[in-house]
Amino acid sequence: MSTNLDATEALLKRHQIPFRVLELAEEGEKPFLLCQSNKVGEKYRSPWTNNLHPGGEPDPTDSDEIRLFETKMNHVWDAYKNLYYGHDSIGSVYLFPTDKGSFQGFFGIQKKCSSGSWNSMHLVHVDTPEENMCNYRVESTIMMAIEPETNAKATTKFDISALLSKEVTKNAKVQPSMVGSSHIENIGQLIEAIEIDLRSAIERVHVPKTQEIM
Repeated sequence: MSTNLDATEALLKRHQIPFRVLELAEEGEKPFLLCQSNKVGEKYRSPWTNNLHPGGEPDPTDSDEIRLFETKMNHVWDAYKNLYYGHDSIGSVYLFPTDKGSFQGFFGIQKKCSSGSWNSMHLVHVDTPEENMCNYRVESTIMMAIEPETNAKATTKFDISALLSKEVTKNAKVQPSMVGSSHIENIGQLIEAIEIDLRSAIERVHVPKTQEIM
């Protein structure tokens, strides 16, 4: 699958793809993705404890309300990635408040194997609900990176075998008494449908390698 080299390099650099993962032995921690969305200065914020690493001190700038919702999202996302990518995959969600009642979020997954990795990223924009309706915009990118075969001319540590992007906008219902649960359901359905579509597109071209990684 061909892609514009300059655009690809800019995308990978901006979002630090393939993701790096931080694994800590500290209580309450689980492995989490390192990316621009959880970078605070020279440190990275854990979505499980809200602590900054290295160091382990709490993030003083975080919002209690968005933090509580982020925790719920991470538990749901953890179950989702286990279902589709297995328990050895790593998933993280990072949320940011914007205007009153609206927020943005990063939803990422990485699955590694001996021959490469699968990295999926979804940037979600959620508007303030109006009249029991809410507008959602999801910008998705999936990259399958394959370790290159031994080659004296190789100039990178991985080959980009597939890089696909898709943007979806949808207006969906929210329950006034269950806004948070409505957001979780609506966002989950959108991301699930996008990933199924992009995985199918990649598998049609890269069936053997995709099956090995997945």
